[in-house]
Amino acid sequence: MRTGAARGQVGHFHEAGFYSSDAEFRALIVPFAEEGIAAGEPVIIGYDGRKNALIRSWLTDPSAVTFPADSGVYATAAPAVRDVVERTHPRIVSPSGVRRANDRFQEVADFEALPPVPDPLEQTTPVIELVDRSAAEARRALALIGRGQVTGTILDDLLLGVSEAVSNALIHGRPPATVRIWAAPDRIVVSVHDHGRGPADPLAGLVPAASNAATLGLGLWLIHQLDIDVALKHADDGFTVRLRGGTTTG
Repeated sequence: MRTGAARGQVGHFHEAGFYSSDAEFRALIVPFAEEGIAAGEPVIIGYDGRKNALIRSWLTDPSAVTFPADSGVYATAAPAVRDVVERTHPRIVSPSGVRRANDRFQEVADFEALPPVPDPLEQTTPVIELVDRSAAEARRALALIGRGQVTGTILDDLLLGVSEAVSNALIHGRPPATVRIWAAPDRIVVSVHDHGRGPADPLAGLVPAASNAATLGLGLWLIHQLDIDVALKHADDGFTVRLRGGTTTG
C-alpha cells in the first residue's frame, strides 16, 4: 500500500499488509480505501477478478476507486514475492490495524532484487546475432524481424529501446556488445549484452537521471517509459538489457 500524508504523518509512507483469509483481507483493504476516498485522494486497487469483486461489494462507493484493467499484478503469493515485499516496505500493518516498523526493510543501496525470469525464447537460437554493430544496424535488423510479429506500436517501442540500449553498451560498456533477437508469434525478445559492470546505481533507469543527456541513467530511464517489458541483468560476464514486446511469458 502507498498513501499520501496520513494523520500524524508528513509526506508519503509505504506499508505492506499480509492476510490469510477474506476476512483479514477486508480488514486491511477497506479502511485503506475508505479513508483515501474520504480524504479526496485517488484510490487505485489492482487485484485479481475475485478480489476486485469482493472489494466492490464491501466499499460504500466503489465508483470512487480505479481498478486497473491488468488484474494480475497481485494474483500470486509466491514465497519469493513475499520476501521482496517484506524487504521493500518500511512499515507493516496487520488486519487488526496495528502498525509497526519493519525490521526486515532494506535501504536501496542494500536491496537485492529477484533476478529476472528467463524467457523461454532465450534458450533457443536467436534469429540474428550482431556483434559490435551500430544502433542503426540493430534497428534495421529488428524492423525486418519484427514486422508482422507484433503491433506497429510495440515494434516502434522496441526499436527505440534497442537504439538506446545499443548506444549505452557502445558508449558506456566494454566490448564486445552483442545484440540477439528472438521472434515467436506475437512476441519479440531482444537482449543487448556487453562485458561491463553496468550502472552502479541500483535506481538507474527507475528514476529520472539527474545529470545531462550523455549519462547511462537517462537512456535507461527512457527505455523504462516504453510500453514493453524491460529487465536489467547484472552477471559475472557483464551487463544485459532485455526488451520484450507482445505477449510475454515468464
